[in-house]
Amino acid sequence: MSDVNDELDGSPILEEVLGDALGKLKVFHVKLAAEGEPRGLIGPRDVGIIWERHILNSAAIVPFIREATAKRQFKTVADIGSGGGFPGIVAAACLPDHQFTLVEPMERRIEWLHECVDEMGLDNVSIVRSRANAVIEAVRGSNGGRKGRGEDAVDLDGNPIPVRHPFAVVTCRAVAPMTKLSGWTLPLLDKGGRLVALKGRSAQEEIVKATKEIYQKRRYPSPRGGGRGRSGSGTDACADGGQAISYPQNRVSYPQYPQSRKCVTKHLEEAWNCNDCSVDNFWVVG
Repeated sequence: MSDVNDELDGSPILEEVLGDALGKLKVFHVKLAAEGEPRGLIGPRDVGIIWERHILNSAAIVPFIREATAKRQFKTVADIGSGGGFPGIVAAACLPDHQFTLVEPMERRIEWLHECVDEMGLDNVSIVRSRANAVIEAVRGSNGGRKGRGEDAVDLDGNPIPVRHPFAVVTCRAVAPMTKLSGWTLPLLDKGGRLVALKGRSAQEEIVKATKEIYQKRRYPSPRGGGRGRSGSGTDACADGGQAISYPQNRVSYPQYPQSRKCVTKHLEEAWNCNDCSVDNFWVVG
């Protein structure tokens, strides 16, 4: 077990933000602190800041998932490139009424994810050892696409991929630039579905570079200039420093995620931005 104390151990902010999920996420935290660095899942500098850097950062997507699935009967989420469980394991613990599919190609990380799911007692998670393109084929096949049968798509172990329907939400963190990510994620979305991607400071630059790919994958009309606000087109700067890019039928927003502890509760409740935060961004497409 790690002898390094986490800066947020015992902080009331954890219960405020994570609520009923805190118990399960404490199990996750202990496992990460003890095994995360030796198993190559977190860096050595992360051991003392696991709550802030990995767990609270991942939990920032929860309000966006709730919003996207609020009116849906089937609250399904695919987490692409789950790695150490960020954000998929954290979001699944926070949203027990949602069904999560964690997609990860690396065998050692698949083993880790299975251990976490078992030790945390998560009964709303399935794990697929696969790359995103094979899961896309499974979804297309189940909908009568090119393969015609979803069971023709297999995972990296040669087993049929147990995915039969598009997802309400697709999530990811630190997987790839948006020019690549759009092709790996947007085809997995159901009609009206939403992509929630945790990103760094390059969010604005990436979204501009990937505009063509986004509209090709989701079949949106080309963006038109002019206008302000989420219901129009163009870029809207929020009063407290955030930004949102809105196009017809497609909303892209990326409020900055709080690195200042005093802002964590505000951001998770309001999914908004303030001038005290300046490190990580996330955006939503859908």
